[in-house]
Amino acid sequence: MSDRVQGKPVPSDVFGAIVWSLFAWPQNYRGHGPKPVTFSYALRPVVIDAAKPKDKPYAMTDGGGLYLEILPTGTKVWRYKFHYNGRRGKITIGRYPAVSLKDARQRYAEPLES
Repeated sequence: MSDRVQGKPVPSDVFGAIVWSLFAWPQNYRGHGPKPVTFSYALRPVVIDAAKPKDKPYAMTDGGGLYLEILPTGTKVWRYKFHYNGRRGKITIGRYPAVSLKDARQRYAEPLES
């Protein structure tokens, strides 16, 4: 008697289950085609305004490599951390509040869309 039910593997057929799962997912999840860029934003203006300086610089992440660095002097700077050709890079977008949260997200999203 076969371990398969209507062409789908049952738990006893582990190898078949793995192979079947590769073809059951949408194309983006098999490693082919563009990887979907999704993340949820974490920062809000109220949280940013309440951030106080510490003895050492620290970062408040917004997601996807965008973060706000709070320096010991109290300066808040938007930065974007990325990897390119195996190297790490960091781009400064601007100071907060001159560059608002919305503007920083827009400037961050520009290279991702192209």
